[in-house]
Amino acid sequence: MTYDRHRWQGWMVGIVLLVGFLPVGARLYLWQVEQRDEMLAKVGDHTKKQVLEGYRGNILDAHGAILATSLPKKTLVADAMLLSSLDLPATVAPAIVAKTAEVIGVNERQIWDRFNRNSQYVIIAHKVDEAVFNRLTNEISRLDFGVDLRQLSSKQRAKLKQARLSAIYADDKDEFVRVYPNGQLGAHVLGYVDGSHRGLTGIERQFDSLLRAYDGARVTERDALGEALWIYKKEEILPHDGFDVQLTVDQVIQGALEEELQNVMDERQPDAAMGIVMRPRTGEILAMAACPTFDPNAPGKKFPGDTELAALDRLRNRCIADVAEPGSTFKIVTVAGALDKGVVTLSDAFDCHMPWFFCGVPLRDSHHYGTLTVKEIITKSSNIGAGKIGATRLGQQRLYDYMRAFGFGSRSGVQLPGEVNGIVHPPKAWSAISIAHIPMGHEVAVTPLQMITAMSAIANGGLRMQPMIVSGVRDRSGQLVGRFNPKPACQVIRKETADLMVEALTTVTEKGGTGTRGAVPGFDVAGKTGTAQKLEGGHYVQKYYSSFVGFFPARQPEICILISLDNPHDPKGEYYGGAIAAPVFAAVAGRVAKYLSVRPDRPVEEMAVQTAKANGHFKTVQNHAN
Repeated sequence: MTYDRHRWQGWMVGIVLLVGFLPVGARLYLWQVEQRDEMLAKVGDHTKKQVLEGYRGNILDAHGAILATSLPKKTLVADAMLLSSLDLPATVAPAIVAKTAEVIGVNERQIWDRFNRNSQYVIIAHKVDEAVFNRLTNEISRLDFGVDLRQLSSKQRAKLKQARLSAIYADDKDEFVRVYPNGQLGAHVLGYVDGSHRGLTGIERQFDSLLRAYDGARVTERDALGEALWIYKKEEILPHDGFDVQLTVDQVIQGALEEELQNVMDERQPDAAMGIVMRPRTGEILAMAACPTFDPNAPGKKFPGDTELAALDRLRNRCIADVAEPGSTFKIVTVAGALDKGVVTLSDAFDCHMPWFFCGVPLRDSHHYGTLTVKEIITKSSNIGAGKIGATRLGQQRLYDYMRAFGFGSRSGVQLPGEVNGIVHPPKAWSAISIAHIPMGHEVAVTPLQMITAMSAIANGGLRMQPMIVSGVRDRSGQLVGRFNPKPACQVIRKETADLMVEALTTVTEKGGTGTRGAVPGFDVAGKTGTAQKLEGGHYVQKYYSSFVGFFPARQPEICILISLDNPHDPKGEYYGGAIAAPVFAAVAGRVAKYLSVRPDRPVEEMAVQTAKANGHFKTVQNHAN
């Protein structure tokens, strides 16, 4: 009987509860399902769309060191309605605003001016470091506000606690800032981005579609307190991070090149200085730099003494965007072509007495030379000799064909934006004296990259490689997803011809040559000097491009380097390529050889003695045409 009575009582309780909650359940169902949209319209939109920002890819050097990256920053926000609440003690808002102004380094008035009682979300500052934000929240949490908690009501204490925690907070969405950790290092190669993280120059522009991140989004419903209701997560699109781009540039070699260029800028005071370091066998660019340069962290920043035009000039990659008559470095094209066609040998002799009149126009060397062999024409950098080889042995069409084969007159295909073609006119556009002027580097205009690519072709047995500055693309985990391999462009001359050119070019840095200051202790260096007058307004003026391009070890080339100086203002009045560009080559080459552990041709001590002797003889062999 007792058991039956308890069971009956249980049933009665269950029925009562069911009957009691049935209307409540029905009402909840009506609100949540049948009248959901109507109820939401009445209470306002409680959904929130959160942007999930992707990460722009890094730019890496040849060994994976970060050259460009993106760092998250905070958007600092104030809850204006909370700070203006009547339930807060009067001292709270001023204390929080004062502390915020102190920590982020702004004037208090700037913060107060942003407040609007009708707006709860007030942005105080953009791109705040996480460390600064953490310091601010910690210091706000320790403020005492000069109030006695015992004298506050429970509602006031709750409001005060809420103010400490959320009166100043960070937006859910981080802002990313593009950062170049090494400052100016590699600025022209890396380029920079705009405020929307779109690449504007350099690698940032060329590979923008791969580096760029694509944002995702998450839409959630929130309760009255603003907390996310994850059971009502409506949609989510995950962000897509950008890929990392890995360069062939080595940041150590890049740093050495930039340092030596800055040294010559200080010492010789040219308008600009350019340099490139390349592997002849692969076309890989290990360093590329131009001075004056800029800081990609602040590309619009003016340096002391800059005009508006000078500030813009800093942004230009002169190694691929500037052209000039190359002068005597171009003689490698003339002599290589003539040797390759078999119309001359290194021992063939030419009368280089001056002046030599061609079509009534005199050609001169700066020194009186008698008879010179083809090899000596390279050694002494004779204008007359080069002109005679071009005019009497090689001819217009063959010279033009070799210029084009060496890569002049067209873009090299390097993975950088802004490269120009240079200027090489077809023979039908030549004047009567062009065939004598072009062989010595006049009436053509080339970029520094084109010039070093041509010299590298000689170093590489006559095979010209397409210059490359990007080696691969990696995902965020570091996995290689794309590779750029060395790409042969053209077999310009035969291997036998290239060997003969190396034989001639090594004499340039030896005793009697025009580039003895380009000698590197321990190595045989093959190189060529160049000093070209600048053409302004259709006339040659007393301004010069001074250059040196060479490679080492001469017979097993590992590295090719070009140094070019635009209009040096040397205190001593020197402007010859052999005098001011060759020493920069030697300085860079010595540092690169040591860093890469390039095996020398002979003991350093022996070569050092030879270099000292050669440099002592330098002043007797300076040549205005070199």
